[in-house]
Amino acid sequence: CDDFCAFCIIPHLRGPSVSRPTAAILEHARALAAAGYKEIDLTGVHTGAYGMDLATPTTLLAMLEQLVRVDGIERIRLNSIEPATVSEELLDFIAASPKICQHLHICLQSGDDDILRLMRRHYDVASYERLITNVMRRMPECGLGSDMLVGFPGETEAHFERTLRVVERLPLSYLHVFSYSARPGTPATKYPGQVH
Repeated sequence: CDDFCAFCIIPHLRGPSVSRPTAAILEHARALAAAGYKEIDLTGVHTGAYGMDLATPTTLLAMLEQLVRVDGIERIRLNSIEPATVSEELLDFIAASPKICQHLHICLQSGDDDILRLMRRHYDVASYERLITNVMRRMPECGLGSDMLVGFPGETEAHFERTLRVVERLPLSYLHVFSYSARPGTPATKYPGQVH
């Protein structure tokens, strides 16, 4: 991931984003299918940014359009995607594909705009809610998951309550909830208002 969110050490430790070439993904999928596997999960730190770093840039959608043609693979599941990378075209493709699971894990992190800004996230609550509404309009039975980070520096009870209300009104199937923990070298460690 190249986003450098205020709480995350990943870009500092792993370096710039690295995508596997599409040909390597297709070869791996064919090998899995030949071994009898029927479902594959596409994982990564920033799956939606797939292909931007390749010598010939591509997109997650372009890779998926090829991956669904691999014989023997019946189900493809996407894991952890950032809100800004969920395009209309990607949603249309997922909704129309019998192979891609109607399951999206779209990270929210906080339901409060002030905290999202402090986190250096690239969206606000209203745009996230519009995205989820858009997903559900296209795929009413879509399983939706999200990541939440609680106890971020500066988070007050009011910020937490706003997050709770957002979570209560969204049609989320599950949450991955993490308590903030300081990662040396990240900006958030220096923020005032560290939460016990």
